[in-house]
Amino acid sequence: MFCRGEITPELATVNATAAATLSQFCVLQPGDIVACGTFVGTGWPTGRFLRPGHVVRIEIDGLGELSNAVVAYSARALAR
Repeated sequence: MFCRGEITPELATVNATAAATLSQFCVLQPGDIVACGTFVGTGWPTGRFLRPGHVVRIEIDGLGELSNAVVAYSARALAR
């Protein structure tokens, strides 16, 4: 995974607890991709947090890449 063009390999693996919980609801197969967002506390040790305007990108050899921009929503928009 990349954030702002910088590789962040520590975020590229699924937490074993998350995988165990997910497997209670569906069968995980080799090669499955689990995209579950950022685990709580990931940025605390480094003080690096996602901010509006940052772009997060993942790449899978032979498949392609997916990029998402971080955006901020107003409290008013979230209340809808």
